[in-house]
Amino acid sequence: MSRFVSSLSLAAFYVAAILFVSPVQAGVIGYWDFEGNVNDLSGNNNHGTAGSSMQYVNNTPSAISGTQSLRSFTGGGATQVVTVPTSSSLESINDSISISFWMNSNLADNPSWSRLFQHGTEGNPSQSWMVNRNSGNNRVNVRVDTSGQHNQNIADTNAPDPVPYDNNWHHMIFSVDSGQWKKYVDGAMIGQGTYNHGTGLSNNQPFYMFGRNDGGPDGEYVGMLDDVALFDQPIQGYQAEYLFAGGNPLELPTSAPKVGVGPEGGKGYWGIREVYDSNSIDSVGAAITSLQSGNGTIYDSTSHNVINFGNNGQDGTGNPFLGGGGNNFSQIAHGYVEIEDAGDYTFYARGDDGFQLRIIGETWDSVTDLNDGTAVIFEDTMANDNLGGNVNGYGVINLDEGIYELEYLFFEYGGGEYNELWAAQGVFTSFDSSAFRLVGDVDNGGLALVNAPVIPEPATWAVFALGLVGLGYHARRRRN
Repeated sequence: MSRFVSSLSLAAFYVAAILFVSPVQAGVIGYWDFEGNVNDLSGNNNHGTAGSSMQYVNNTPSAISGTQSLRSFTGGGATQVVTVPTSSSLESINDSISISFWMNSNLADNPSWSRLFQHGTEGNPSQSWMVNRNSGNNRVNVRVDTSGQHNQNIADTNAPDPVPYDNNWHHMIFSVDSGQWKKYVDGAMIGQGTYNHGTGLSNNQPFYMFGRNDGGPDGEYVGMLDDVALFDQPIQGYQAEYLFAGGNPLELPTSAPKVGVGPEGGKGYWGIREVYDSNSIDSVGAAITSLQSGNGTIYDSTSHNVINFGNNGQDGTGNPFLGGGGNNFSQIAHGYVEIEDAGDYTFYARGDDGFQLRIIGETWDSVTDLNDGTAVIFEDTMANDNLGGNVNGYGVINLDEGIYELEYLFFEYGGGEYNELWAAQGVFTSFDSSAFRLVGDVDNGGLALVNAPVIPEPATWAVFALGLVGLGYHARRRRN
């Protein structure tokens, strides 16, 4: 899903981490930040040893505060691998495992199936798991070996990842949980599915980073890694966003943060960004990729109360699509909506030719598709992708009172564009004109968009919060 996340969202995550979770996060097996060593910061003493040919380099993702990452080079072998000896905590991993890491590499230096991480022998039969390059393509994959099924390459999404091998930093998470897997790239889940869990993943082998298959033909990963965190629990969407934003793996939030109420009586607006590209915007996936790349023009965010763009390229208040409408473009709207009465709500999206709607940190209870059968519950996303024309669908979700962050992506393929977003309290599978109102159309009874509240910088919140609880100084980040 595209990322159009304000500094408010990141601050909310930092506040949640400081106020509500302990310094050492339950479920963390190991955390390595590569600041001049391969020491484990989790408290489990899963310290590693870097191969003699590896180097600590001053090149890190911009989201984190460290100054060094660890780099391996071509040639392979034990001198290019990090080895973490087996331990009771590593051997306890059986049903659930999640690994979060930053990678910076390229395709040319990496052989097919090169290992980024490996825990287990890969033998048949065995219980092991690994993260590797998927064959000779630009995707990253998880392989699972277990009783009854050897060599399951389970987390290949059959479509290009958002450029993980392009000499830029990208954040990856693979979450494997008792027969279910999820894959996150740069904070967004891009794939999920099932696998044969068998007897599980537990084994007594060392944990390798940058390799290794015991010197086998598939080779070691060549490139940089940073901020590697290993959990014995599945990762949720809001936690993936938190980690992508530079959050501390040792302070992983355990519930989705809610945004505070905006100014009294304040009226919010949609912030809208739009991308035109007649050559490559031909699906929701392509639209997401373009928006993630930072392409597009931003509307004056004070101009829009509702999403109600008609066939003539105008919305209900006369605001045009940025290009005036046309072929092959995508648009994302971002805002904060207030729920005054807890209960079930149905959101209705319609347009031409696709949409994805997220309520950040929440999961849809059900989705009804009225077109081509492609509307799905995809983690926290209601989606429909139909190049044949009109799309519309209903998503039901249960919400408490509070302020929720919405992200709504629309894409147009060909002419005849229109785009609308409605909501009604209750459960609906068809449009009831007496109940549904355009989101943000407060004058006609629609859900209120509220202005994003101004939250102090995270450091200010930290001092304030810690003064309340009397814990003394507690750094938000964890670097040595």
